[in-house]
Amino acid sequence: SNLGVTGCDGSTAARLCSPLHAVINSAFVLTGVLILVGAVCLRGFLPPGILRRVALALFGVAAVSAALTGLVPIDVDAHLHQVVATPTFVARNAAMLVVAVGLYERWRAFALWTGLCGLVGVLGTAAILLPSAPFGITERLALYPFIVWVVTAGFSALRARAWETSPETP
Repeated sequence: SNLGVTGCDGSTAARLCSPLHAVINSAFVLTGVLILVGAVCLRGFLPPGILRRVALALFGVAAVSAALTGLVPIDVDAHLHQVVATPTFVARNAAMLVVAVGLYERWRAFALWTGLCGLVGVLGTAAILLPSAPFGITERLALYPFIVWVVTAGFSALRARAWETSPETP
């Protein structure tokens, strides 16, 4: 969030300055868009039913929250920034846990990996609430497992689709 600070006017009130704030705030918005695209692409891998609907809803919440984080920089309105940013911490990790359950029968190893990423993210999110915990570290523990998971999920999905459409079994 501090990288998105827009107040670089040199005043003493602007104790933080991020000259490339437009880049990071745009990246937050783009992250939201890409989470939505990823959720649509993941839809076909999840079994139909309540787990799919819950996972997609959680990804939707995470996407909107991530995008709004970029539209409401912390120095513009700190309270509103916290309100719009908080859901992505919870929703993206909860979505991974739901996906893990949904994939367990079909892709057990990847489901376990997904669950591990979700669990680390949940623990990082919970650690944010500890008064003595360094926020920068706990924030990364809360958010980065999702980034790692998204990359591995993308590769796994491409690989699964290639196997399904290949005339030969690899």
